[in-house]
Amino acid sequence: FPDIQRRHNVSAIYCSFPQAASLATGLELSKKYGIPLISEFRDGYVFEPIFNRNNIMSTRFMSRFEKKVINNSKFIVSVTNVLTNYFKENYNLNEAFTIFNGYEKSDFVNLKTGRLPDNGKVKVVNFGAICRSRDRDVNCLFEALYNLKRDGIIGETSFELSLIGRYSRKERDLIDKYSLQDVVKIYLPMPKIEGFQKIVSEYDFLLLYGVPGAAHIITSKIFEYIYLNKPIIGVCKGNEA
Repeated sequence: FPDIQRRHNVSAIYCSFPQAASLATGLELSKKYGIPLISEFRDGYVFEPIFNRNNIMSTRFMSRFEKKVINNSKFIVSVTNVLTNYFKENYNLNEAFTIFNGYEKSDFVNLKTGRLPDNGKVKVVNFGAICRSRDRDVNCLFEALYNLKRDGIIGETSFELSLIGRYSRKERDLIDKYSLQDVVKIYLPMPKIEGFQKIVSEYDFLLLYGVPGAAHIITSKIFEYIYLNKPIIGVCKGNEA
């Protein structure tokens, strides 16, 4: 590190969570070389943690470690206002800021837009997996679709929910359980640009599925969704999204 510091005239150390090791490394380097530390939280550590706290000892350790990071950081950055406000209120901070996620403009440059097929079929799409980053209960989604289908409000010729990405056996079993194979279609993962082109060419609505009980969740997907300029159906009550 001293060689890097000399060559590049390092003026700050930027460490990012998740990975507590990143915070610990940044803390150690900042102390050892007297370089200001900027700590970023892309998820909650003590507040709505992404890791299970198995016992009171791990809770205490996490609280002490977070406080140590906060007290030794020049600035705190998070990707949601809920998380930033947590740091401000719990640590009496002024130097805590929100920098939202964004999107790559190059992913949208050559998208060919036009009129959607006029076949009387409403098509909704979720691009990317639902449950891979955080576990959530999707049973209510499929139960709602089952009720709509049972009541004759939707059917194979009038509605489709497309799920593009990696979906678990649990999610596939729910589709089978509610006999939704005719209105819910799973497509293999595809590159973003290919997926975005499919979305603008075929779909009426975008589905954004939140994480129950997680107020600070906003998901980077939402910014890409907004840029696609399609109406968003948000199943995300209680989330910052």
